[in-house]
Amino acid sequence: VDAIVSILSGYSERSGNPYRNLKTSAFVGIFGVLASADRKAAMAFLDHPEVVRDVTRLVPQLRVFAREDPEWVLQWAEKLGNTNRASVRKAAARAMTDTDAPAAVAWARQQPDREAMLEAMLRDPKDAPSLVAALSSLPVDEQAGLRNNNFSIWGTGDPGAVVEALEKARGRLSPEALEGMLRVSTGSLLRASDPGALADRLLAITGEHGGLSVVGFASSYARQSPEAARSWAAALDDETLRRSALEAVEKESQPLDGRPGLTLEERTIQAAANGNVGEPQVMMAMDEAARRRVREAALARDLAAPRPAGGETPG
Repeated sequence: VDAIVSILSGYSERSGNPYRNLKTSAFVGIFGVLASADRKAAMAFLDHPEVVRDVTRLVPQLRVFAREDPEWVLQWAEKLGNTNRASVRKAAARAMTDTDAPAAVAWARQQPDREAMLEAMLRDPKDAPSLVAALSSLPVDEQAGLRNNNFSIWGTGDPGAVVEALEKARGRLSPEALEGMLRVSTGSLLRASDPGALADRLLAITGEHGGLSVVGFASSYARQSPEAARSWAAALDDETLRRSALEAVEKESQPLDGRPGLTLEERTIQAAANGNVGEPQVMMAMDEAARRRVREAALARDLAAPRPAGGETPG
């Protein structure tokens, strides 16, 4: 290992050096082998200045090892500078949250960077309901620091379970914490068996202007199920919201190329064939086979596009 580090450390760090990524990849690979077999040797390897410089590349692996031995990862983090130390500590906090959310929250309360650790836990946790319950048990003054709008508790899990946890925690979460947790992508709701019913429950928690973009949800819902989206929009109590949501549904429900009643997959494939493969929340609501057909439609369009003189492929 010493010989390999010595050789790789000789590579120039100039931008564009073709060996730079090779060196970093080698460090990551060596670290993975050592951390799996000999933690003490891995700790010594991490002390090398060349390795420390590339520590951000090791964070995904550190998160994996944190599930087995978070104290080891946190101990090693203390050897780093402020920025990298914070990055590794957050990785350890998220890993502990995935294993035991209540215990992780209890640990975070004792840390000098408590607010940063709690916010790290709120980024795509595996068990969001357990984390919401644990955070709602904290004193309100300890929740007040959770103002970061960039975290998301929704991840790829069951959105219904998240909404249920928020309903149970209402009244015990600080306004700041609740506001951050309620920020939801329409793609998360579209994974539910009844997206409209779940959106109604979310609106009951948030009020008409919090957490959920009604017009954005109506548009996305209409792409997935036009009739269900129309029924949901028409039942909204607020007249202004109801009118805006219905307009969004009707706009998305217009027949394309004279073909009424297109399914979500058909609409998305047609959009892809026309050069638009956006709407990631819609793609998330489709199964893998449908997503593959959308990508194939986009690829077919690219292959059929006119090529510049000389026969070169665009891009």
